Amino acid sequence: MLWRLGRGHRSRFLLAALAFTVKSSPVWLMPVLVAQIVDLVVSHGSLAQLWLYCGLGVALLAQNYPLNMLFVRLFSRGTRDISFTLRTLLAERMQELSILYYTRSSAALIQNKLVRDIESVEGFIYSVLPLGLSSLLTLIGAVVATWISE
Repeated sequence: MLWRLGRGHRSRFLLAALAFTVKSSPVWLMPVLVAQIVDLVVSHGSLAQLWLYCGLGVALLAQNYPLNMLFVRLFSRGTRDISFTLRTLLAERMQELSILYYTRSSAALIQNKLVRDIESVEGFIYSVLPLGLSSLLTLIGAVVATWISE
């Protein structure tokens, strides 16, 4: 159901995933970069190369903030739009119910339950998708790092 509700926002979520991937890249690249710096210092390498590695490290860290802001903007907008669509669909469905249904059960209780359920769906999206994406990217990074080192 969430897949269908997010149909119009898939490109936004894909851009958010791309921004998340790039913003998370220092997690995998900094250990390699630090190892290169240590090897350079131990072997008394050139100072220009040391500055290049340091500049690359600063650039990797500097891109984190703007890309995180982009990720949050895209991801939050898509999630809020899905939540709005879900609320609209549920409100339309509640209007289709008979008056007899409302006399048997409290409308306030039904509405309260629906609001809590929608907030639970939002919480699920906000917690699972970034963590799942982070886990997937960490797994891919570990596999690639292992593959390169062999």
